[in-house]
This record gives sequence, structure tokens and C-alpha cells, in this order.
Amino acid sequence: MKDCRKFLVNKFTADLSNLIPNSIAARRGIKTVFVALSVSLMAAFAIIMIRDMGIIEPFQLKAFDTLMRSRPAEPPDPRILIIEVTPKDVNSQVRPPEEGKSKSLYDSYLSQVLDKLATMEPRAIGLDIYRDYKIDRQYKSLIDRLQKDDRLITICQVGENAKKTGRSPSPDVLQNNTRSDKIGFSDIVVDRDDVIRRHLLSLTPPNDLKISPCQSHLAFSFLLALRYLYDDGIIATETSEERPQFKINNVVLQRLKPNAGSYHNIDAAGSQLLLNYRSSGNNVARKISLLEFLNSPIDPNLVKDKIVLIGTSDEAYGDFHSTPYGKMSGVVLHAHKISQILSAVSTENRRPLLKGWPQWQEDVWILTWSLVGGLLAWQFRALIAIVLTFPSLGILYYCCYILLIRGWWVPLLSPSLALLLAAISTAVTYKIQQKRIAKFLAELKKK
Repeated sequence: MKDCRKFLVNKFTADLSNLIPNSIAARRGIKTVFVALSVSLMAAFAIIMIRDMGIIEPFQLKAFDTLMRSRPAEPPDPRILIIEVTPKDVNSQVRPPEEGKSKSLYDSYLSQVLDKLATMEPRAIGLDIYRDYKIDRQYKSLIDRLQKDDRLITICQVGENAKKTGRSPSPDVLQNNTRSDKIGFSDIVVDRDDVIRRHLLSLTPPNDLKISPCQSHLAFSFLLALRYLYDDGIIATETSEERPQFKINNVVLQRLKPNAGSYHNIDAAGSQLLLNYRSSGNNVARKISLLEFLNSPIDPNLVKDKIVLIGTSDEAYGDFHSTPYGKMSGVVLHAHKISQILSAVSTENRRPLLKGWPQWQEDVWILTWSLVGGLLAWQFRALIAIVLTFPSLGILYYCCYILLIRGWWVPLLSPSLALLLAAISTAVTYKIQQKRIAKFLAELKKK
């Protein structure tokens, strides 16, 4: 009887030994697949929860910046010319006694620039330098141009509150002039890390002129783009939704939502877009220095039918901003914004506007890559599965890269974390199961 019992125990033990998941075949069982799926779901939900808390937003935005910089090279936008007031230009100007305080561009020089530009027939001229003071009456031609030239657009800054008031538009532009398309606001929206990734098209200024002497509803860059398109017979309209959106040449400029892409509950007031920078970075458009423009012969074709931006690149004037491409002067930033609008609505060489997926699609995206990690750990031994996560991450990066080029901002970091967490967690779970079964069999053999 004892021999029979011993025989049955040994046989049962041997049969159980075949069930130890130390081979690929064992890992293909229904039970192990269920474990892989369960662990993958938990990993995905954990990452989604962390994302919804905003914890990984800064790192997701840095991943977005990396993708932006990795896009193929693009040439400068041929529709834009920048007249750049460099530090050398600032120091070389002779300050007229009647102009008082130091400026990046004195009225006498600005008058010369505008006079020379007028002979070359640009479509639009954008003056990205504040002129919140009355111009000396001796510069009558400059005053006339500021008031009457419908191609010339100037800037002001919208105020937020009593402590952060805005900057006035030129009093000479306002005088006897009620046209709202002559003045655009220069305000920008920055992310929590002080990097500019968004393009503010419109806003509603405070009614109190003490807080905001600037009452413009449209951005400086947007007005310049609209002025350029006007000569092509293209005008902007608004959709009939509860929150109207701009529509140009059948392209709807979709408002950015608070949780678009990798953002978490941002202030999306006004009409905002993701800023689809040209990959040329600081070389978004051809540049020419102020003194070179004034003192050298200029090919009229550089200016004719172009948007000409006038602004400073002297850091002493504080108009420099952080972008995915590093520090960028305000005038170059405006050029990127103008280029984005023109390229998005153009019938030739169209560049798409950037947009994000709805949140449920992002959740499915994270879950999909979490399942990839879990199934790798189910299909292969732990070490091999971990090694295979790296080419999987490469495939994920490539998918995000291709989608970005096509105009879709799809999160990179959150699915990467989900993939790694699912692969490691599933492999560890299997390892624990193996040890438990091995321990159970060892105890059986002792009996």
C-alpha cells in the first residue's frame, strides 16, 4: 500500500513539473495570457491616472519638443522678410535730441525704412516695436504712414490686472482712426515651464483702459497673415458654433482644448492653436539688418508681395522667449506664427495645423502599448522580453514622429512608460508564479 501511494505521489509530482512555466509553450496557456492582460490593464490605468494628475506633463512636453526638433529640415518661408534691428544697429543709430530716451529704433530711422519699403510694394508691414508715445511733428510722413497705410500694422499689449497693465498702441495710429485691423496685440501664452508652444489668435481684453489701454481682439501675427491673404481674395469667417472658430479657405482653425495632447488642464481662453514651428527654427525667414537695408542696394523682389517684419534682436530689450528650438526673438516668433497660418490655408505646399487626439483616443493609445509590453513578457523569457522592449519603444517613437509630421500630436512618454511598466510587471509576476510552483513541488517531494 505504501509503495502504491509513493508511486502516485511521484507520478503527480512529475506531472506538475511539466506545468512549471519555464518554457515558451507553458507561457502560451490561457491562464498566463490572462495574467499578462490583467497586468497590462493595471499598468495602463496607473499611467493614465498619473497623467490625469498632471505629474508627467513637464516630461511629456519635453518629449514633444524632441519630436519637433527631429522633423525634416524646411527652407525659410519665402513670403516673409525680417528687417532685424541688431545690437550693432542699435549702437550705430544717432539719437535725435527730440526723441528723449534710448530706443531700439528711432523715429527718424523708422521713417527712412518705411519710405524705402513703400517703393518696393510689400503686401504687409508689421512693426514689432512699441510706439506708445506721440511722434514728433517733424516726422509728418511717418505719422501719415502710421495712420493711413493699410499695409502697416503695429502692436500693443493687453493688460491682465492692476499690477500687470498692458502697453498702449501708438497714439498717432489711434488718432482719427477707428480701424481695428491696424493694431494687433503682441501677447503670448507660455506653458508652465515658460516655453512657448501655443499661438494665441484672439482674446477679449478687459474693458478698463487703465488695466488694458490695448483693446485689440486679434493678434499682431494673425492680422498680418489676414492682410496678406486679403490680396489673394481670401478672408476669414467664423463658424456658427457656441464658441465660434475661425475658418479660412475652408480650413477651420480649431481651438485648443485644455487637455489636448500632453497638456493637463491648461488655460485655453481665447482662440489658441498649437504652434507648428517651421523646423528651420531661428531661420524661419530671410533676415536683413537695419543698416544693411538702409545703406545697401536691395533687390525689390526681396520685398515685393512679401510680409515685412521690423523688430529687434537685441536681448537688452527683453523680447526673447524660450521655444522648443531654444531662445528666439519676438520678431522671429511672430514670423513662425504668420508662416503657420499662411501654410495651413495655402493650396500649395500646405503644412497642417497641429492638433491633439480626444482623451479617450489617448487612453486607448496608452492601453495598446501597455498590452504590447505585457504580451512581450508573456511570449518570451523575462530577459528577452525586456530587451525587446527597446525596439518596441523605437517603433512607438517612429509612430509619434510620423503622426506629428501629418499634424497629430500624440503622446510619446505616457505609452512608453506603460509599455515598460507592463513588460516588467508581467515578467516579475511570472517569476513569482514560477517560484511558488517550484516551492510547492519541492514540498510534495519531501512527503
